[in-house]
Amino acid sequence: MKVSVKPWQIAVVEDDDGLRSAILRMLTTCGWNSVGFPAAENLLRSPVLHGLDCLVLDLYLPGISGFDFLDEIKVRGLHIPTILITAQDDEKIRLRVQETDALFLPKPFSGQLLATTVLECMKKADADLITTKRGSR
Repeated sequence: MKVSVKPWQIAVVEDDDGLRSAILRMLTTCGWNSVGFPAAENLLRSPVLHGLDCLVLDLYLPGISGFDFLDEIKVRGLHIPTILITAQDDEKIRLRVQETDALFLPKPFSGQLLATTVLECMKKADADLITTKRGSR
């Protein structure tokens, strides 16, 4: 019997075109479906938003910031496992990230570290789902 597993759908919101392209290539190499957006507003208007398994989100974007984007999808009732990325790695940022349910990946990072973090993010999302289901019994 052949078991079909749907590849994860991952969005990347990063305003740096070169970095966004590199992240998308890495995710595709890992066998994941990925789509990129230069701004959070683009993803908010996309039908892709409702089918995402994971999000790689830059914190400092033109327009809506990464933190504001997370607030907006929460208001819309969406929970998307998220990896927040930024070149500004300081204590203030790390404390703010801890207030979210997201993982943090400071720039620059290797493709291997990105892949490992995506896997960690998806495992965390699965564990949260199991815990939520158990709690609702």
